[in-house]
Amino acid sequence: ALTKNYNNMILKIVNGRLDLLSDSGGRIRTIAQSNVIDAALSDDEKSVLITYSNGRTDLCNDSGGRKSTVVESNAVKAIFYNSDILITLKNGDMELRNQNGGKIRSI
Repeated sequence: ALTKNYNNMILKIVNGRLDLLSDSGGRIRTIAQSNVIDAALSDDEKSVLITYSNGRTDLCNDSGGRKSTVVESNAVKAIFYNSDILITLKNGDMELRNQNGGKIRSI
């Protein structure tokens, strides 16, 4: 088990691949191999939101293991918003969802 505490980790997307970097820029690991268009790291750096080119957003652990699918399609961006997730859709609308993907409200 990895016990090292990485403070201020960085997510970097290169040609659709999502890498987790240390604050000095060294690659720790690849989280997703392809089709990534957006990603966000939780404040505790234990969860990652990954938005793919097909519009799906997954909530994953910091190794890339999927915990849940937050939205199946039309997403272009997702960020952590307190304990929930704020999704921006292709048409510009926004949705607030819980971490299991349940829709709370449209914004």
